[in-house]
Amino acid sequence: MFIRESKRVRHFVGRCERGEDLHVALLRLAVEHGIQAAWVQAVGWLESAELREYDQDERSHRTPTRFDTPLQLLNLSGTISSMDDRPFADLHVTLSRETDNGVQVLGGELARGAVFSVEFRLDAYDDLALVRTADAATGLPSFAASPAGRAHAHERTTGPELSRAAVRPAVEPVVERAPLRSRDDARRAPDPAPAPPQPSESRAPRGVTWAMAASASEEAQQAPLPSRVARPARREAEVSVPAHRPPPLHDSPADDTRAMLFDEPIPEVGEYLDHRQFGLCKIERMDEDGGVMLRMPDRRKKLIKLDVLQVLEPRIEGDRIIYPVRPRGPRKA
Repeated sequence: MFIRESKRVRHFVGRCERGEDLHVALLRLAVEHGIQAAWVQAVGWLESAELREYDQDERSHRTPTRFDTPLQLLNLSGTISSMDDRPFADLHVTLSRETDNGVQVLGGELARGAVFSVEFRLDAYDDLALVRTADAATGLPSFAASPAGRAHAHERTTGPELSRAAVRPAVEPVVERAPLRSRDDARRAPDPAPAPPQPSESRAPRGVTWAMAASASEEAQQAPLPSRVARPARREAEVSVPAHRPPPLHDSPADDTRAMLFDEPIPEVGEYLDHRQFGLCKIERMDEDGGVMLRMPDRRKKLIKLDVLQVLEPRIEGDRIIYPVRPRGPRKA
């Protein structure tokens, strides 16, 4: 059994325009918002559809059956993941249509669907990266362990543009996944000077990478986190929108050190600090005055002041969330 737990979820609700390809529309949303793992549900109407079945004996997909008739989309369920370094949508539907003999109900894997009017809900799991590889037992591309989870992002582009030619809902041979590059790499670069927004035409010819989408999403919606003194009592308060911090409710602090504290992430009890001198230490207790009790690799315990350290963006290794820290520079007078 393959299981991963997500604690950081974004929820999207929207509508696809008439004439859009359903796979293309959902994958474009995934690329634009840096989504590597998601669950999708939808209802509505289709102008036409192609359904296909999987032959378990032959271990291959049969030729899709095309329905060039108005169809009601009673239900759509599926996932968004990645396969062959490209975003991949696996969608399954229940459809109905009027016939001379009454209402006919159809079902299967959606190979292609032309939208008449479709409304959807998409739940994106920001701390996961679901990767599909060939399953030896079934021949199907199935979920497999990602080398380093959500801390990495694809570098390979999805093609010149997300069109019918660029998105491939059909099952094709898969290969071993290359390690994904960390989104934190994009965040370590200094913030660029403000510039006028680029025209939308410039993005289409070059294609969009996972790294570009993740970086743009973070930079556009980054805002200060609460200070350590006012840290929330429960982690759930920040789970709802982890990748999009709320807009500031006050002007930027005049003091540079205070501004840095507002911008830094806040570790939790049970997470880890990567300290140059002490090594990888687990947080066992956090006091109101900023004191942090650490359990060092040799199982000794040490009490430190977190305010004297600069907390960097975390990385995820398995089930552990690790915050690199380094000594903070002298404060300005």
